[in-house]
Amino acid sequence: MQSKELVPPVEVLFDGTSNHPDFESIGENFAEKIIVGRAGLQPSERILDVGSGNGQKARPLTRHLNGEGRYDGIEIVQAGVDWCKQAYAGFPNFHFQRADVCNQHYNPRGTIAPAAYKFPFPDASFDVVLLSSVFTHLLPDGVENYFGEISRVLKPGGRAVITYFLWNAEAAERIAAGDDPAFFAHVHTKGVSRLYDTVDPERAVCYDEDHIRSLYRKHHHHVAEVTFGFWCGRKDLLGSQQDIIISVRE
Repeated sequence: MQSKELVPPVEVLFDGTSNHPDFESIGENFAEKIIVGRAGLQPSERILDVGSGNGQKARPLTRHLNGEGRYDGIEIVQAGVDWCKQAYAGFPNFHFQRADVCNQHYNPRGTIAPAAYKFPFPDASFDVVLLSSVFTHLLPDGVENYFGEISRVLKPGGRAVITYFLWNAEAAERIAAGDDPAFFAHVHTKGVSRLYDTVDPERAVCYDEDHIRSLYRKHHHHVAEVTFGFWCGRKDLLGSQQDIIISVRE
């Protein structure tokens, strides 16, 4: 199967892209530079993609994982799951399933609260867990629960790759000096989170960097690498709008 067949129709795109060139380039760049290049996913390893969307990160990994490797994607948007199940039918080691988690922006009729959701996998199942643009749409109680689930399903020594909008002194300074000084101006939980839109709170959520680092310590993760994205006006280093933290489960 050619990789072009794994590019969804434009009307199915909902993962932050609205055209095929962006869908392809962002997925390729993230897989090559971050998942493989920085987190070191090996061809024979197993990866869980929480928020798998319509296969933006799965697509390039079809050329990386071998017959021993496995990809599992969980996604709250039914259309993404349906499309991926059909498109990846020729890849027996790629699996997609729906998580009916409530999210006001993406799945307002969901039946499971983010704070109560359990990843449908046994303990220590994965070598790498990826959450790309998930915590940027999740409120604090959900983030806390997901951290516990990430640690549970990761093998000791396994790596977590998570993207964020991280609030720190530099981000605050750059935003104040930028074109939109009110960006993430709404404090949601003091010392923890900020919102882009109070009417639609899960549209975009920014987290205090110190708070996020405390969650890594609490859940026994060593922060191996932090790469700041260009969302607040920083220089683009890895082609990532969002900030990326790679950690290792102790």
